[in-house]
Amino acid sequence: MKKLILLSVACIGLQATTLSELFTALKQNPTTTLDNLSVKNAQIGQYLVTAKLLPKIDLIGSYEHFNSATNLLPVTPKESATFKNPKIPQPFGQDIARIGVTFSMPLFVKSLYTTKEKLEYLKLSAKARKKLNFIQKEAMIVGANSSWKYLLNLKKALKAKRKSIKKSKTTISLGVKEGRFPESALYKIDEALNQIEISTNDIDMKIEEVKNTIFELTGIELKKPVTITKVANIKYNNFLALEPLKQKQRADKLGIKAAKEKLYPSFKIQGKYIYNQTDSYNNDKEIDKDYSSIGVYMQAPIFDDTILTNIEKAKVDYQKSYAKTKKIELSLRAKAKNLKTTLPLLEKSTTFAKKSVQNQQKLLKIAKVAYKAQRMTQEEYLRYEDALSSAKANLYLLESKQLQTISNLAVLYGNNLKRILK
Repeated sequence: MKKLILLSVACIGLQATTLSELFTALKQNPTTTLDNLSVKNAQIGQYLVTAKLLPKIDLIGSYEHFNSATNLLPVTPKESATFKNPKIPQPFGQDIARIGVTFSMPLFVKSLYTTKEKLEYLKLSAKARKKLNFIQKEAMIVGANSSWKYLLNLKKALKAKRKSIKKSKTTISLGVKEGRFPESALYKIDEALNQIEISTNDIDMKIEEVKNTIFELTGIELKKPVTITKVANIKYNNFLALEPLKQKQRADKLGIKAAKEKLYPSFKIQGKYIYNQTDSYNNDKEIDKDYSSIGVYMQAPIFDDTILTNIEKAKVDYQKSYAKTKKIELSLRAKAKNLKTTLPLLEKSTTFAKKSVQNQQKLLKIAKVAYKAQRMTQEEYLRYEDALSSAKANLYLLESKQLQTISNLAVLYGNNLKRILK
């Protein structure tokens, strides 16, 4: 029992340590399940149309009482010749029981075939939407993780700044005692340290937000961000976000055709078999008869304003789909152009930012010496501390933006991030 408890605790303590594990957990997300159900719902829509083309068989039955004798079934002239013989039960009665089966099946309903084709495009649209939503959530995980890493690095930079200022505070405290520095110098140092604590606290709150984003998407509570490395390049395919819209547009175009086809004649075959039973009205003897029929029926609308209205509505739906697709296509082209231009610039900026951090570290070292020698004011010295911290923050932000730009391009072009990032 103790071993089982320890094993359970150990399992609870486990956390995903790779990006691949987070993406695998994402597949179990309720939103992903909803996307799967949307695809299944589209498939069911197809099955419903197919079902309308299949035979329909019903069991029917009735028991009726009439206030006068009623025929059990249509009577032939030959049968009517026996009505004068009272010994022969006649097919008329006041209480009639019937049981039987009916059969019907469409032979030709043009709009059903077009509707089935339309639903195929809606299914493809749902599948494309599912893929898009999944890659978007992958990008959200990468974005949250890179933001978390950026915030931790920012916190690390503030910690280094705090350590540096505290070290200088020791020198300043000694200088105040010896009268070389005014007492206000200590207050300024304390305020600088206080501002670091405020910034650190703000970072901690932001870290909790990004951690919760990852937990919400994967159900996994990480203790630290996962390591992410780019292992493959973006494949510049067609815009994935356009695929659901284009499939919807094709479906809406077929919707116009299906609406117009409601004006076409439809043909169906119908048949029935009925068993009838009653007590004959002329001698109260039980009599039963059965009969069946089968036929082909045609139906065509001569005037139905709802059909004409539905045709106009289908045209408007198609025009809206077309306009929405064009609008989003322009937006995606602009976004893709911006991201493609930005990515190499971010790479260059990251190189410059690393050099800037190195320069600021050297300048701060010189500033500390100058301040101790009283060749620099306290405000000037603190500005060098701020400059190094800002340079580090800028570097970490650029690294985070670079990763997020890659994720955004992957979403645009439908690249699975599991292939590009590890």
